Amino acid sequence: MAINKSVKAQEKKGRLPQERKKILSNDQTVLEHILQEWQKEVYQDEVDDPAGITPSEAFELFSADQILRKYDLDYDEIESGIVDGEHDGGIDSIYVLVNGKLISDEAIRHLPKSDVRIEVVVIQSKTDTGFNEGVMNNLITTAEELFGLQTNLDELENVYNDKLREIVGRFQEIYKHLASSFPELNFEYSYVTKAKTGEDASANVRRKAKALEKVLKEHFDKCTLDFQFLGARELYELARRSQRQPIPLKFAKGPLAETDGSCVVLVHLRDYYQFITYASNSERQLRLEIFESNVRDYEGDIDVNEDIHRTLVEPVQGEDFWWLNNGVTILTTEATSAGEQLTIRDPQIVNGLQTSVEIYRHFSNLPKKGRRKLAPDNRNILVRVIKCSDASRSKIIKATNYQTKIPIASLMATADPFQEMIEDYLKGQTYFYERRKNFYKNLKKPKRQIVSVTFLAQAVMAIVLQEPNNSRGRPSDLLRNKGAYERVFSRDYPLALFATCIQLTKRVDGFLRREAPLYVKGNESNIRFQLAMFTVMAKAGALTPSPSSIPKLELENVDSTFLKKCLKHV
Repeated sequence: MAINKSVKAQEKKGRLPQERKKILSNDQTVLEHILQEWQKEVYQDEVDDPAGITPSEAFELFSADQILRKYDLDYDEIESGIVDGEHDGGIDSIYVLVNGKLISDEAIRHLPKSDVRIEVVVIQSKTDTGFNEGVMNNLITTAEELFGLQTNLDELENVYNDKLREIVGRFQEIYKHLASSFPELNFEYSYVTKAKTGEDASANVRRKAKALEKVLKEHFDKCTLDFQFLGARELYELARRSQRQPIPLKFAKGPLAETDGSCVVLVHLRDYYQFITYASNSERQLRLEIFESNVRDYEGDIDVNEDIHRTLVEPVQGEDFWWLNNGVTILTTEATSAGEQLTIRDPQIVNGLQTSVEIYRHFSNLPKKGRRKLAPDNRNILVRVIKCSDASRSKIIKATNYQTKIPIASLMATADPFQEMIEDYLKGQTYFYERRKNFYKNLKKPKRQIVSVTFLAQAVMAIVLQEPNNSRGRPSDLLRNKGAYERVFSRDYPLALFATCIQLTKRVDGFLRREAPLYVKGNESNIRFQLAMFTVMAKAGALTPSPSSIPKLELENVDSTFLKKCLKHV
């Protein structure tokens, strides 16, 4: 009784809340602060808004963003894997990557032919302050039922939602397609909560991870499973590491030439390998984010790459590697030199992707003992480090990538002056157009104001060209050749057209996320572009509105009532 009276007395004095709360650890306190700041930057006032984002949804995206940061995915790509909702099998999001690159439907046709690593990333995040055995049981059941290559996913229509089955179906297709190349398969599961630390997961909960591994190995006997329990401490560490830090580059000789913060240096191959990779458990992984401005994907076993590989594994006495290779070009906003080391801020390798990947593969394929010591190899690679302005960046990318045949649209998206014009115009319309992947995301611009090249291309293809099926089914193919690129980004279009397409598509997405009738639940991604196209037709009162008329449409009245009417017709 004395204790109760003491508590009540303190409550009256304001020393204790009426409902006593658990004391947060330092890690939990800091994480809550980071999460609140992140929500302000990404969502502004959308969190807790009845028509906006719930705190649990914000935590879901935050967790996925930190876990997937090593793959350098943008917000659209992260959201493409979110399957949370009814019939999600206990999975919040799931991603299929090949050699670190997220694979969409149409990208299956362009997969590498050898040295293939398939990764399936599964994330479950909850705002609970502990780890639940029931969550683990759900993950085990889902893996057992979904990941078999012979599983007929259509028969599970009433068990798992469409989006989850679609992504798992993509994984099945990829694995079958690459089976003859004996791909390395790794499942990476993350169970995230606001517990003090992942170490708080009980022995019984951890035992379930072993049961999950057993199920996956029954489907794929050579696969591996990395299961991580992430609490506040681990999330804080991920968030802290995700901030881009300057990367050191040790050089062997140089600068061979130097002017205005730019230089040319010779770098030992093993030191260059260290520069382009980061430590991940017992392995080193390629820093994908430093290749985001490189417009040419790794092209596999083509003649040039085979020659580079042969030069690496069969050195000739008296011949240095840089004699036989053009080297690499790195763009940066700042590079400082101290002794025999450059410290490069936000490096972007704009030429030399093929060479870099072959060097990565060469050192990664060494026996583990030799890899740890990185094997004596005093051969060098020529590296150009160029400090440049944003205006010069596009010219350099264009100049350094005209030597080899590349998809013209990929080059245009980075170097076309019209793309720069679109970017500048959209800034005035409060949109940040990411010609360079994650440029504005890394500047912490609000998520709803960031527009990717693919998103804009899909919106124009659906609304202006009236091909919503291609917008949905082949988004990357829209930019793979010159003809498709010029149809989408025609210089005859008024710039206001692009802003209208963005505004309308985002409005449709918001409506489908929050107010769509039950009969379309689970099919939002299948219907969004058809609805956007029909809405413009209905608003314009024409079957084929002209590109000049679309920006003149008054979108103020395109509210949920109007969209519901359009949806019935669609």
